[in-house]
Amino acid sequence: MDKVDVHVHVFDLPSERFPRELSSLAPADRACPIEALIADMDASGIDRAVLIEMNGTEIEQHAYVTHCVRTWPDRFTATGLIDMNDPNPPARLRELVAATGIEGIRLGALGDPAAQRAEDLATYAVFECAY
Repeated sequence: MDKVDVHVHVFDLPSERFPRELSSLAPADRACPIEALIADMDASGIDRAVLIEMNGTEIEQHAYVTHCVRTWPDRFTATGLIDMNDPNPPARLRELVAATGIEGIRLGALGDPAAQRAEDLATYAVFECAY
């Protein structure tokens, strides 16, 4: 049975090839390269990992995780991010999947305590699209 790490962030230094959104955890001078992750995985006996896009909802900001999955498809899959405030989040999800091949989506919504049914949640259209 494969050992899988289901939540890993990787990112390169920002560049034209690998643009990314900066944050306090991922400033411009910090990188968490895939090669270091592979070395850690090998040393720990981890077979596969799910790469989680750290920041950025634009397709080009997913370039590094896309590169990693395409370079090592036997080791990695990835999740992406979309802007839930976009006028059409399901369309953005379809565009992201078509452009990157991601296999999951990371949502930041915790839900709405007033919602009585799943269909009442703002994220429902994305759930329905992904299903």
